[in-house]
Amino acid sequence: MPLAVQLTTGTGSYANPTEALTDQLFGVRYISYRNVQRFLDQTEDTNVGLIVWPGGTLAEIRDDRFGFEFDGLQNPDNNKPALGDMMETALAQDASLSVVLPTARYVDDLSGLQADLSRFLETLLSGDLGHLPKELIFEVGSEYYAHFDGPYAASQYGAVADVMITEIAQALNDPSVNLIEADVTIAIQAGKTLEDDIQIRDALSDFSSAAVDTLIHHRFAYQPQGIDSRIDELELILDAWNEDTGTEVDLFVSAWNTVTLTRNGVLKDYLEYKASHGVDLDASDVDLQGRTTSEFEAYWQDTLDQAAYGQEHAAYILESFSSYAEAGADAAAHYGTDLIHPGRTSWSESGEAYDFVGAEMLEMIYESVDGTHVLSSDGDYDPKALATTYGFENEDKLIVFVAAGDRAPGEVNLEIANLGCVYKEVWAERLTGETPEDWMSIFGIADNAAVDESPEAETYAIGVREAFSPTATENGLSFSLDSPHEVIRLAFAKTEAGATEISSWSTGTPTELSEENPYDGLPLLPCADQAGALPMESHELESNAALLMVDAASGGSGIGLLLLLLMFL
Repeated sequence: MPLAVQLTTGTGSYANPTEALTDQLFGVRYISYRNVQRFLDQTEDTNVGLIVWPGGTLAEIRDDRFGFEFDGLQNPDNNKPALGDMMETALAQDASLSVVLPTARYVDDLSGLQADLSRFLETLLSGDLGHLPKELIFEVGSEYYAHFDGPYAASQYGAVADVMITEIAQALNDPSVNLIEADVTIAIQAGKTLEDDIQIRDALSDFSSAAVDTLIHHRFAYQPQGIDSRIDELELILDAWNEDTGTEVDLFVSAWNTVTLTRNGVLKDYLEYKASHGVDLDASDVDLQGRTTSEFEAYWQDTLDQAAYGQEHAAYILESFSSYAEAGADAAAHYGTDLIHPGRTSWSESGEAYDFVGAEMLEMIYESVDGTHVLSSDGDYDPKALATTYGFENEDKLIVFVAAGDRAPGEVNLEIANLGCVYKEVWAERLTGETPEDWMSIFGIADNAAVDESPEAETYAIGVREAFSPTATENGLSFSLDSPHEVIRLAFAKTEAGATEISSWSTGTPTELSEENPYDGLPLLPCADQAGALPMESHELESNAALLMVDAASGGSGIGLLLLLLMFL
């Protein structure tokens, strides 16, 4: 039998009824180690609404390359884009720009921070660096827990953040400095834990606390089931900020992806593992480039197999985006474009750009959910579930993603009320991944014939989108999910405007959901109000007589409903 999956739709199912998703959630990070054109080539089809620049490591550690002492923050000797160039790029892309500012280097030099930042702000706010994008965000540092040392890292970061936020806010409020009347969004890092966050907030003055617009949060889990637990504590942190400041701060997930494993990082873990078993090795004992050390290569492949890479990366991205959207995120940026680590979404090799499964998943989300409300989920992600649904809806369209779990269910029947009347036609696409047979040759990976390298092969799976036509059933739509973590997208048009929009980014042709019952040829009864929908205004009720029939039907009186139908004939 087909797996029956139910999805409740309608305004009553909106997780955040007053807040629709915007393109601020469709962000990507450009870490600027490679030229910006590579980055743009790999994101040109992704509907990017926000660019985060530069990488956190560059901003916090590489003071030889990035800092307030350089015009436009970037050392010109590196031949990489400076702030003015990035603002110009964001304007050309009609995107917002978020800039990560350095903090860790100033832990013992707060007066130096004040002076350096003041000079930078005078230059920016005079207009010397060019026109600002539609929104400019200043991120106060990156991952304090990695760049500040010791048990007081959160307090140390808070002290630096206090100076930085105060200086930025004062400059923005000073007409003699802010000659271009800029309005810059100030973002501070949320604590990694609630205890850390208390330390950060305790280090801030009332003035700087009030100047904070949004909290920064990063998340890199091994598996999709690891996402929700951190969100629970994050919501406590947001509540604490709102209580302390008396205003509602926004949430900015400025870096998210699955875990970013690197060979150097896994080598360190391997050496520690061997030492714990009484075998002392150092890095020179492992042939990292030639890959001839079979024991380490097996360890590397086993580690990759634990993370959500390849086809599972698509399911991870879908779960992560949906979870943070449901939690009320206002902006977000994915970390994975043009990177070498296995969580990459795209890469260029020999002049050719490759979009892996994750890139296609991002594109399918970013192009389709703008202006929608995320539908409330039933609970935390369960990898043992045969299928998981994700819904996004507004007055014109309903977007449904269905992802297979660790085991594929085969045939699925998705049950949605009001097919054929509220939801008039549907476009369906399937996302799978295919690894090129010569992936090692393409990407310069040395082969070790003694080791199963299939986990790494999966990280190079190219995303394949395929349009198909689902089958209408008596109470829903039927389709197949034949491989683990395969993803289906169903885009339902509710209005002509919705159909026009969907057809602009969907492949294939729509499946008509006829307003006539295909099983007996009789017209369908008027649509029931969508489950749990918010109350309509009184004038809407008066002008919509069909709702009277719905009320009669819900009262259980078949005769009464028949009489009402006759009255309207």
